[in-house]
Amino acid sequence: MRCFIGIDISDDLKEKIAKIQKRFSNFDIKLVEKENLHINLIFLGDIENDKIDLIKKIMNKISLKPFKVNINGAGAFPSLDYIRVVWLNIEPKENIIEMYNLLKEGLKQLGFSEEKSYVPHLTIGRVKSNRNKDKLTSLIKEQSYIGEMEISSIILFKSNLTPNGPVYEKLYVKKFI
Repeated sequence: MRCFIGIDISDDLKEKIAKIQKRFSNFDIKLVEKENLHINLIFLGDIENDKIDLIKKIMNKISLKPFKVNINGAGAFPSLDYIRVVWLNIEPKENIIEMYNLLKEGLKQLGFSEEKSYVPHLTIGRVKSNRNKDKLTSLIKEQSYIGEMEISSIILFKSNLTPNGPVYEKLYVKKFI
């Protein structure tokens, strides 16, 4: 089954982000469905059922207290010169990077490979073509403060691919106390 570990977004913030996404709808972008908006920590890929309990144990080793982050501004991967993914910025990054590093170390012991680098972000769309690139770049640069949210858990998601796009199912929630 195809899985990842991520952070869910509050419903009120999803509404704000959906309004921002509408501004990007004039471009050749596949926007992330509102119900699928999340902060990705680690994409696990296809995993066997017998690894689920081991992944839960690794998630349970993270002992952070709930903390707040701001969704503030936007950016693009790999860069604004060659835009493939449009994302929203998350600040401060330290606690999220700490979670990522703890997960990465634990998962490495299970044979999961690590990503080259990790930038905490919230993907809002994947660019299909660079049509109107200058206008798209301007729109990305003009994004500002969107909102604040509390992060109080991390989630092991199963991603079911369908003809209408992915459907995410929560397999396990690790709450912070």
